[in-house]
Amino acid sequence: MMNYPEAPRKENIPTPGTKEQALADLAYLWTCDDSEWMKQREADWQKLVAIAFDDYPKPEKRELERYFKYGKKSAYMPIEDLFFLTPYNSEESLLQFFNSRLLSDNDRASIYGNYIFDADRFSHCGFYRQHTSLFIDVILGDTFVEVIEKTSPHHSKRISPPPALWCTRFVRFATEAISAQVVWKPLYQCLNYFISILPYALDERDRKRIKLPELLRVVSESLAEGKLTGELLVFAQALKDREQDILQAWDIGEQKIAAMAQQS
Repeated sequence: MMNYPEAPRKENIPTPGTKEQALADLAYLWTCDDSEWMKQREADWQKLVAIAFDDYPKPEKRELERYFKYGKKSAYMPIEDLFFLTPYNSEESLLQFFNSRLLSDNDRASIYGNYIFDADRFSHCGFYRQHTSLFIDVILGDTFVEVIEKTSPHHSKRISPPPALWCTRFVRFATEAISAQVVWKPLYQCLNYFISILPYALDERDRKRIKLPELLRVVSESLAEGKLTGELLVFAQALKDREQDILQAWDIGEQKIAAMAQQS
């Protein structure tokens, strides 16, 4: 029987301390004494509150505004909101924030699996692309790695994305983006990651929802129409060029599932 390699694995080690200390350590990211920075922050907030947070209750809006402008936090806020509103601007500051006690292991797992998709609602902000691209480069990476975090001396938790669920979302969002001719999305940078994680998409319930034939059909038809431009065209063409790699990665998953069925 063929032996299939396991996914590469690494341990993530969060920074010890308290939430209060973590927030104090990150305070330098809010350059409130810079009038131009504050002016831009105010302009960005007006866009956010009008579009992304329009239906939030007023107390929640005030809490988000305090954090976004001044780095002050005294109540719970949704992790995707917290992540986008934090002005990390380098690999070092992103890693410092990601591993700080402002985030729990569950928060990190949610960000790993959902952030590049859920951040779409912030696409009107000027720093959206820089923010999400840095996350992809530094946290998600170019190749799937199973990331483990110790939650106690005797227990560990996987915080990297569940492969089949992540692939389901990638295929669905990519299909929708190409059909709607969206100029740019973070997932346009994730093709290599998608191909690398696809062989591990073995959860059969989620796997059934990975509509690869539909994506590949939309890619072929859209390219044939000749209406795609810019980075969307580059993304669609890359999907077309790597179609055999995608299908091969899918087939590896099929073979693994068949092998596991024989063993059971």
